[in-house]
Amino acid sequence: MVVLLVLLAMFALGVVLLYSAANTLVESGLRRRKGIKPGGEEPNINFEQFADNPYYVSSFEIVQNKKFEKLSIVSEDGLVLCANYYKKEGANNTAIVMPGWKDYKESFFAYARLFMDMGLNVLLIDQRAQGESEGEYNTFGVKESSDMLLWIKLLKDKGLDGKIVLFGVSMGAATAMMTACTQKDNSIIACTVEDCGYTSLAQQTVALIKNKAPFLSGGFSSLLLKFAKPILKRRAKFNLEEASPVDRLANCKIPMLFIHGVEDTFVPYEMLEDLYSAHPGPKQCISIEGAVHAQSLYMESELYVDTVSNFVNQYI
Repeated sequence: MVVLLVLLAMFALGVVLLYSAANTLVESGLRRRKGIKPGGEEPNINFEQFADNPYYVSSFEIVQNKKFEKLSIVSEDGLVLCANYYKKEGANNTAIVMPGWKDYKESFFAYARLFMDMGLNVLLIDQRAQGESEGEYNTFGVKESSDMLLWIKLLKDKGLDGKIVLFGVSMGAATAMMTACTQKDNSIIACTVEDCGYTSLAQQTVALIKNKAPFLSGGFSSLLLKFAKPILKRRAKFNLEEASPVDRLANCKIPMLFIHGVEDTFVPYEMLEDLYSAHPGPKQCISIEGAVHAQSLYMESELYVDTVSNFVNQYI
């Protein structure tokens, strides 16, 4: 009897520890703020790390002095989401630029400048729960892709008669891919560029745990995800299985450019092959030597700009 009680106590302790770990995973990974209202937080932008890159330096100077229109939408779940709209005189086509996890639109001036130089209008957004946009939790592309359709509708309602280019980095790339997969053809969304997107939230979580705690087994990660799923559903209002760009790409009708840094360990470089293989085409991919996560433009600015420009210009 004593042995049984000890075993039951150990089991109960294990369950408590797993729940605690799963709760920490959700809160640290998905929760951006307490409550839905932006708290006046300053953009987390470390420009010093880009100070030796002329493209980044000049991009910040150029874009911060550009005139823009503040736009907003109300999401399906009632959140006010915000963006800067840079209208170029005479331009019909628009690039929607989606920052990544924990990023703000102000940290994506270099990407915005890329599309401005191509002669496109640019809609630079704060995804839900980031920057000026309301929201408490990120949903890693699930609800963000629905938000994106509302942004596209807003542009069309404003009289835009040209095509849309979707661009995103990391979590923004997941949003871009999942949005593209909602389209029957490329009559509205001409093409998509994804930079260092992940295959799925589940696989990304396993990779993160392996990277941060390599001594833990894959079985632990799977068990942890099982405990995290009901927490995700209850708090962030989405299912873990929904956050899976790779599962949607098989039916994607939108041309897509895949970009990934070879030295990326945060979203493992190996995910590039899985994503690229899942897309039926038209498609193109490029690997950036020496680039860690979300640093491909920084590492190879000229190659990056030329590759994106040449790809997009095929479809607009």
